[in-house]
Amino acid sequence: MASFRPDGLIPASQGTAGVQLSHCDLAMFIAQLKSSRMQVLLLDTADPQAFVGSLKQGQSFACSSEYCFGFRARFVMPADFFLLGYMHRAGDNSWCQGVPMTADTAFSVMPGQTADFMFGAGTRVTHVLLPTGGMRPGSLKALPAPAEPRLFVKLFQTAGNDTFARLEKIYQQIRWKVILQADAAYSSFVTPIDLQALVECHAAASLSATGKSILGCCRSRRKHYRVVERTEHFIRANLGVDIYLSDMCDAAEVSERTLRYACQDLLGISPMRFLSSLRLCVAFIELNEADASRRSVKSVAMDCGMHDLSRFAEAYKRLFGELPHDTLLRPSSGEWMTN
Repeated sequence: MASFRPDGLIPASQGTAGVQLSHCDLAMFIAQLKSSRMQVLLLDTADPQAFVGSLKQGQSFACSSEYCFGFRARFVMPADFFLLGYMHRAGDNSWCQGVPMTADTAFSVMPGQTADFMFGAGTRVTHVLLPTGGMRPGSLKALPAPAEPRLFVKLFQTAGNDTFARLEKIYQQIRWKVILQADAAYSSFVTPIDLQALVECHAAASLSATGKSILGCCRSRRKHYRVVERTEHFIRANLGVDIYLSDMCDAAEVSERTLRYACQDLLGISPMRFLSSLRLCVAFIELNEADASRRSVKSVAMDCGMHDLSRFAEAYKRLFGELPHDTLLRPSSGEWMTN
């Protein structure tokens, strides 16, 4: 971990300074993000390198992270929490609910809502998870509901006025507080985050966002998102049986060509690789949470539709850097936050 000045000042290089990335396995990654039963799909076969730093303040939780790999994450916000976030840097093909995300994009996820993110390699993001009961009355109401029914989060680019500039500065300050907290030498110098100021500034920026500062996507992109969504729902519902390309096309109600275009546009991979990656990532979570005295690698592989154990082990090690048996025998990487 790099050293930083403990004098409360944000370094002048805050926009470009990085942190040391290290291996971050899928279970550890999900636990660090503090999301209940987050569905994560790794899209790169390279060793996942990341920095995920966190800072707990009362019931609130601030996290700043940086990734050298692409992944997709889907989660449901607990009924008594909401999330505010900011993209310092967006990797290629980053999106939320199918809507392209760029650098300087702010977003919010309200209680009980489902968020579906894709972060490309090189993404740097800061988010804060806050309890609804800890805010002043009316604070949440100031965060407007999205205009588009399918867009469950509010997205806007923080550029163009003083309110946006102030919000960007707040998120930069939070990022550096998280980094300092992660460095044991300087953790004692970290001052509390003004969470109420963050909520009020984020709400003000949301309300003032108009025109080009509100992100959206074209009709074809929206169609592709729905196709991938239907395909994934079908795969998860039939994970234990053989699934063919024609089955996915029938489930999504599209031609093979359209399904291929949709997966390439949204995920950058083919439908069959999407199926394979989804099986492996579900297997990883199941093995990580399983009791080794009650479950076996074979039973988990079969439940995930992978009947050739040698090919499963080979593909698993290539993606996660360890054999399935190693995942099953080691302790879970962290506790889950419950709804």
